[in-house]
Formats: sequence, C-alpha cells, structure tokens
Amino acid sequence: MSALLTAATLGLVPFVALLACIVAHVLVSRALPELPRHHGLVLGALTGLAALAALALPPIGLAAAPGDRVGLGVAWTLTYLSLVYWYVFGFFNLGESSRRIRLLVELRAAGDRGLTRAKILAAYNARMIVDARLGRLLAGGQVVERDGRYFTGKPLMLWGAKALVLLKLVFLGAPSEFARVRSGKR
Repeated sequence: MSALLTAATLGLVPFVALLACIVAHVLVSRALPELPRHHGLVLGALTGLAALAALALPPIGLAAAPGDRVGLGVAWTLTYLSLVYWYVFGFFNLGESSRRIRLLVELRAAGDRGLTRAKILAAYNARMIVDARLGRLLAGGQVVERDGRYFTGKPLMLWGAKALVLLKLVFLGAPSEFARVRSGKR
C-alpha cells in the first residue's frame, strides 16, 4: 500500500466509525420506536466506538508504524468523540428541539399567501410545546408523575444540563449567554 493511500485510509477511520454510529442510531430508532431517544443515541455511539476498535485491528491498524499506533488510537478516539458530539448536538438535536426549522418550512409552504402571526401562534402555543416536551421527558423516565404532580426521575438529562452550565461557566464566565459576565458587561 502506498504511503498516500495508507495515510488516507488511516485518516478515514473516525468517519467510518461515525457512519456506523449514525446507521446504528437510525436502525435502533426505527426498530424500537418506544425506546427513549437518548438510549438510541447511546447505542449508536457505542456501536461507532466498537467499529473504531475493530478498525484498529489488522490490516488497517497494522498500516501504522508500531510506535505510532497508540498516538493514532488516541487521535482516532478524540476525533470520533468530536464527530459524535457534532452529530448529537449539532445535527440530531437541531432537528429534535428546534421549532425554527418547522416554522421556516411552514412559511415556505405557505408561499405568497404567508402566515399571520395568529396562525403561527396557534401552531406554536406554549401548552403544545410543554406537552410535547413533558411527554418526551415522561417517556424517557427523566420525569415521573405521581398523584397529578411531576418529579425528576432518571437524572441523565439533569447531569447533561449541569455539564452544559459548567462549560458555559468555563467558556463564557457565566451560567448562560444571557447572564452578566463577571466583569459586569453584558
């Protein structure tokens, strides 16, 4: 195998693993629609990680020089995790939680006649949005209902939210992009 082909093959490994992640996520979501969505994502990510490990075996893994294999494994893993982060938060989550896309599609479908503010608000009222989100949280077990009251259930999403607040504190110096930063500026 030529050096260029070897380098290209080695560089594509994290992308092949991402493809395995996406295919597994789609298949799990289609085969088990009652499964909470985050479980499908986790299964997809683990499948991609298994694909990454499998690709590290011969013959692809042996294409790297013996001294480079550990560094290559670390680079592959970090690249794969970055790609999975992009897929989950930059692509999948965008389609899952963003109402802007649906609004734009509906406005385009309305064509020259457009939509009135009243029609838009009727389609996107707060009750509908809360009902949809609450339904997803109940289905995923993050929220439980007892005697007509809602309580936190499985803490996975809560931990994720806390991790995001921590990242915002580290990168923005504030718990959100809307909070005043420590210097007092907005």
